[in-house]
Amino acid sequence: MDETITLGLDDIFPFDCRKALDCFNQCCRDINLFLTPYDIMRLKRNLSLSSREFLDRYTTAIYMEEIGHPLVVMKMMGDEKYCPFSSPDGCRVYPDRPWSCRAFPLEPCVGKAGDGRPLTPMYSVVKRPFCLGFNEKNPPSHPFSKGEMWGFPGENNSLTVRAWLVRQGTAVYEKMNDLWSQVTLSERFPAGGLDKKGIQMFFLASYSLDEFSVLASGQGFLETYSLKNEDIRPILRDETSLYAFACRWLRVALLGEEIPLIAEG
Repeated sequence: MDETITLGLDDIFPFDCRKALDCFNQCCRDINLFLTPYDIMRLKRNLSLSSREFLDRYTTAIYMEEIGHPLVVMKMMGDEKYCPFSSPDGCRVYPDRPWSCRAFPLEPCVGKAGDGRPLTPMYSVVKRPFCLGFNEKNPPSHPFSKGEMWGFPGENNSLTVRAWLVRQGTAVYEKMNDLWSQVTLSERFPAGGLDKKGIQMFFLASYSLDEFSVLASGQGFLETYSLKNEDIRPILRDETSLYAFACRWLRVALLGEEIPLIAEG
């Protein structure tokens, strides 16, 4: 049975993940691996694929009424339902692995405070039966200070949530995900979910940046938003800038926010 506890950034937990553990790669099979737009951007670039090629080959799009917008899930492969990028030696796209893979076993507690301000970052730690990483009394790769959790006391056996996230390189992912969250968690987001046109707009700008780039470079788009070619050209040349621009476009075109389409500075 899974065991869950909620932690803040400076709380500590004992964990290590390495190939020598018998459970290695078990967290990569038979899972619902939801991909963020930034995950997709990094993965398709790693594989030298277009957004559409990556989506068609490796993912499934789903719509959940309680969420209100399309989600993209990685397709699991074969009878064992492994991630397509899993191998006996580990992840084949490790430098560009998705946010949830980096953060495991942490999961963010998403939401806003009652007054609309972002919540203080909190994370749930799910101790799954198959995972032996919590049994590592002296994780060799994490010589942090003492800690105690799940009846697991001792020295050099723990790390903070903040330290784990830093080691896993989540900062840029969280920065990019925050831009998208300004759309999905906005008070302006339709309470009943998106209509057909809204779904198409959302999917294009969120998950298919290549196709959004074609839209954004069109004369009709430029005229609609009073933009010039010299305004859009630098954005189209840099995929990270295009991602940020797509998120702002959704806030303007989908949610009706009155903000400049191109961020100042």
